[in-house]
Amino acid sequence: MDYVTCLEDFLPDFEAFIFDVYGVLHNGLRAIPETLAFLESLQNSGKTVCILSNAPFLTGHIVERLKTYGLLPSFYQHILTAGSETQRHLIEQDTPDHARLGPRCYFLGIPEMEEILQQTPLQKCSSLEEADFILAAGPNEWGQNLEDYQELLDLAFKRELPMVCANPDEYVFKGRERRLRAGLLARYYESIGGNVIYHGKPYMNFYKPVLDEISEIPKEKILCIGDSFKTDIKGARECQMKSLLVLSPLTYDEMGMTYDENPPRKETRKNIFNEISKQVYTPDYVTQLTA
Repeated sequence: MDYVTCLEDFLPDFEAFIFDVYGVLHNGLRAIPETLAFLESLQNSGKTVCILSNAPFLTGHIVERLKTYGLLPSFYQHILTAGSETQRHLIEQDTPDHARLGPRCYFLGIPEMEEILQQTPLQKCSSLEEADFILAAGPNEWGQNLEDYQELLDLAFKRELPMVCANPDEYVFKGRERRLRAGLLARYYESIGGNVIYHGKPYMNFYKPVLDEISEIPKEKILCIGDSFKTDIKGARECQMKSLLVLSPLTYDEMGMTYDENPPRKETRKNIFNEISKQVYTPDYVTQLTA
């Protein structure tokens, strides 16, 4: 495991790069300058750039949102969101689990996330009593804590409703503010015995469409860049690719440490590496960007 101070150091060693979004491309408020400069270098060098996002929105939605941060479509060749992958499976019903879901869903998430229901045969229900399953895209506007959903999820479990999770992230950070995501609701539902179908990182099926698109590039020449042990680093490991961990507020939160916006000095990296080594999935490289 090596600490990297300059992203351009990776240019000679890798042919393709798979980027996370939150904490790597932007911090929810602005683009991360080092990443933006690196994307320009990758573009100039003719490298392949992919974006895999756990966002519970359709891919086109995230393309437009990235533009507002100055992250233009010319910077990448492939992009996929958990929202689009969820929509595809709900339309195609291409697995036994999806085929058994039924036509009526209870939706968790803000209205903007309901775009993943477009073109599906599903009917959105207003109560659990009417629903065949739960579609968890994110928290609702009225609740930003797990406790706000436990009673509802307990009732859903009693009714034996399966859940489809359209965003496996447990949290993201908008600047320094931690925001709840659907993954934590899904983990709780599993913990009480509920059945959950996940779409997104770290699950190998989510990587497959992009890896198929760049199948001519050997996996040892692909670098995955992300800030979460639970999604980015785990996913890269299970897909047998190398990974770069970007130390962000989320990373420090997962390690149980207080975030320091200043990149760690050489003498303090040992403590961080010790904490990283305690994780189930560890990266090949580590860096910290300006968040």
